[in-house]
Amino acid sequence: MKTLHKIAYSALLFAFASNINAKPKTDDLATAAAEISKSNFTAAINLMTSYISNHDMDPQAYYYRSVAELGIGENDLALKDVDLAIQLDKKFQIKKLYKSSKIKQADLLLQRAKCYRALGNTDGAMEELNKAALADNTLADIYVEMGENYASRNDFKGSDTTFAKALRYDSKNYDALIGLAKNYLNNEKEIEAISKLDQAISVDGEKI
Repeated sequence: MKTLHKIAYSALLFAFASNINAKPKTDDLATAAAEISKSNFTAAINLMTSYISNHDMDPQAYYYRSVAELGIGENDLALKDVDLAIQLDKKFQIKKLYKSSKIKQADLLLQRAKCYRALGNTDGAMEELNKAALADNTLADIYVEMGENYASRNDFKGSDTTFAKALRYDSKNYDALIGLAKNYLNNEKEIEAISKLDQAISVDGEKI
C-alpha cells in the first residue's frame, strides 16, 4: 500500500508541475511589455524566447517579440514573428482560446504594417493599415503609422491629414505631434513646427 501511495503521490506532483508549466505566465508577458516601453528590446526578446519554449501557441508572445525585434532593426525576424502571431490568433479565434489576450487584431495588423515599412514595402504597409482601421477605426496609432508611411513617400499632405486624424482620437499622441512637427520643418513652416514640438514636450519631454 505504501508503494501505491508513493506512486500516486509522485503522479500528482508530476501532474501539478505539468499544469504549472502549461499555464501562460501572464507576468512574463507584462514584463516583456514593460521592457519594450523602456526600450530594453534585447531583454524582452530573451524573455519571450524563453516563454515561447513552454507556450509556443500563444500569439501574444510572438507579438511582443516582434515589437522588440523591430526595435533593434531585426526587421525580417519581426515580420516572421508577427505573421506567426496573426496565424495563431486566427486559430484561437476559431477555437475560442486565449480569450484573455490583450493583443487585438488591429494591433497585430499595425505591427505587420510597421514591419513592411521598415523593409521598404510601403504599399504592403498601407494595405495592412487599411485592414487595421477596419478592425478598429479609433486606434490613433494606426493613423500615426499611416502618417509615417505617407511621409516616407514624400506625400506630406497625406501625412499631415493622417497625423491630424490620430490627434482627433488621441490629442496627446506624442508620435503624431512629432510627425507633424517634422513635416512642418520639411515645408519650412517653423512657427507651426515649434508649436507642435512644444505640445510634444508637454506630453513627454524626456523623449526629446
